[in-house]
Amino acid sequence: MTASAASIPGRRCFALPDTPLHKELVRLRFARSLDTYGRAASVQAAMAGELVQALLAQGPREFPRVLEAGCGTGGLTDLLERSLRYQELLLVDLVPECERFHLHRPRARFLAGDLESLPLPGDLDLCVANAVFQWLEHPREFLRRLEGAMRPGALLAFTAFGPQNLQEVTALTGRGLAYPTGEEWEGRLRQEGFSPLFRREWLRTLLFPSPREVLRHLKETGVTATGKGEAPWSRRRLQEFQEEYRRRFAQGGEAVPLTYHPLLFVARKPG
Repeated sequence: MTASAASIPGRRCFALPDTPLHKELVRLRFARSLDTYGRAASVQAAMAGELVQALLAQGPREFPRVLEAGCGTGGLTDLLERSLRYQELLLVDLVPECERFHLHRPRARFLAGDLESLPLPGDLDLCVANAVFQWLEHPREFLRRLEGAMRPGALLAFTAFGPQNLQEVTALTGRGLAYPTGEEWEGRLRQEGFSPLFRREWLRTLLFPSPREVLRHLKETGVTATGKGEAPWSRRRLQEFQEEYRRRFAQGGEAVPLTYHPLLFVARKPG
């Protein structure tokens, strides 16, 4: 996920995508979107469904110890509860406020922290993550640690986003996250000891009444801050952004597109 920096007059500032990531800003923006995420994140919800279907296609439905990395408000978690049998479900998220969405879950334990610095629980039989791994600053190091925390034969199933994600915003701003390709993710998995079992990628285009609604959508999904130091846009700069967005991307009438590029992987730790 990425976003663009803009100040809408009379509203809070949107922030442009930037690298390196500033995790505290990411945490704050996602915390502010918790009450709107479930309504706005339709693409991420569809990705969660595809992830579970791909996982179930591998056969087993019983995993004694499961880790969900980046559980958020629980869209994927709900599907896991309905689809799998487990003894313990470990839920990790950067945003401590997400815990309130998981207090009712039996056999579940919530841990707040950064996946890249938090000690990972061991003896995992399954790790899942939906639309999370694009936020990793050091994905190969994380995959290496994760592989070490998993039992032989354990499964890893995750979605992320590919290079065409939010391409309209990136084209206009010249900035965005460095999304790895599907081939690059598969190469990382192999290098860190995983055997890829399944890979899929696709494009999903959402239409909005105006570029302003595109920015509102990004804000409501928490995708409004990845970097530090970007100044708010002026009223004039925001107006120019909206006019250029319409000129380059409008698809009949006033509707404008926003492209998502989901990637999906299932892999196994040999053993």
